[in-house]
Amino acid sequence: MGRILDRLGFYKFLSFLLLFLLRQWYRLYVRCIVLWRTASVRLLCSPGLRKQHAETIFVLRKKLKRFPQHIGVVLAENKLFLSELANLVVWSLLSGVPYLSIYDPKGMVKQGEVIEKLQEQVISTQHEYLGRDYQLYKVVFHEEKDTPKRNGLLNGHTGSSKETLYLRLLDNGDSRGDIINTARHLCSQVKEGKLDVSGITVDEFGQHLSSSLGFPEVDLVLKFGIREEKKEMPDIQEVKGDLFSCPESTSLAHCISADIRMGKGIAAIFKKKFAGVSELQTQKKSVGEVAILKRGDRHVYYLITKAKYFEKPTYAAVEKSLNAMKKHCEEHGVKALAMPRIGCGLDGLEWKQMNEIIEKVFQDSSLDVITIYTL
Repeated sequence: MGRILDRLGFYKFLSFLLLFLLRQWYRLYVRCIVLWRTASVRLLCSPGLRKQHAETIFVLRKKLKRFPQHIGVVLAENKLFLSELANLVVWSLLSGVPYLSIYDPKGMVKQGEVIEKLQEQVISTQHEYLGRDYQLYKVVFHEEKDTPKRNGLLNGHTGSSKETLYLRLLDNGDSRGDIINTARHLCSQVKEGKLDVSGITVDEFGQHLSSSLGFPEVDLVLKFGIREEKKEMPDIQEVKGDLFSCPESTSLAHCISADIRMGKGIAAIFKKKFAGVSELQTQKKSVGEVAILKRGDRHVYYLITKAKYFEKPTYAAVEKSLNAMKKHCEEHGVKALAMPRIGCGLDGLEWKQMNEIIEKVFQDSSLDVITIYTL
């Protein structure tokens, strides 16, 4: 019995030893992987390779016959990635682009601390790409306060530069001030007799606006952020059957007049089935719009295609109402829609043309399926 216990103790000790060794081996393996990845990143981001990238840019720009003079960048991210913005600035500088405007709708990029950090990041990126030659390339922050960091001599170089990039940071408030200043300038010229009022056109105003800013017009616009997926055409199918037999999660649509009479045809069935006449009337929708009822999990769309019940709709009015309905569907996540051959019953429109309008309106819709019911 004692020998058995001794053996059990030995096996228990051996199992603990193996478990300990396995844990140590796994930790060593993980550490090696981390070190290898870190070394790889450092190697790829080393100044030598960055300098090779810069030389590649110089070679490529010589082959280009024409490149943009002013690039506009629209930020579409909720977070600012200053390192990526700095890369964009330096790439533009090395490519020979003289003007770069970065527009941030949220205004984060124009905050004082962010500007300082962006400047530091740009300097660091210039060092990585250019090494000692970084002083030959200058980034000018346009219309900033006259301080050593913001007077245009961002990298501290006061001599002649080989390339200069003028960088402008914009938000929603900038365009308003620029327009006001340009309008004041034009008014003063008219008052002094230097400019005739009749000569102020849209193009003329745009030229004065560009010249007052000191920047030429943007000839290339880039969106900096998540790429939006292209919407596809929903599955539009035509079936025979009862419109109201479709699933209760499917939204419904049909045409009515702005006076909400709904006395004949399928409109009368909608009126009886979903009621809500007073609710529709309070929405006060006009021709080309859509009135909406919410019934359970579905929306019921009333396309306003004519003013009075005895009138006939136009194709243009129906198309406008369909666009209004499409907008509501996308805003509220509607994926399935069912309707009759709208406008082709008592209203007398041709289905072939109506079908083309439906396909045109919903060609880039977020809807998955549109079912057309016929009797």
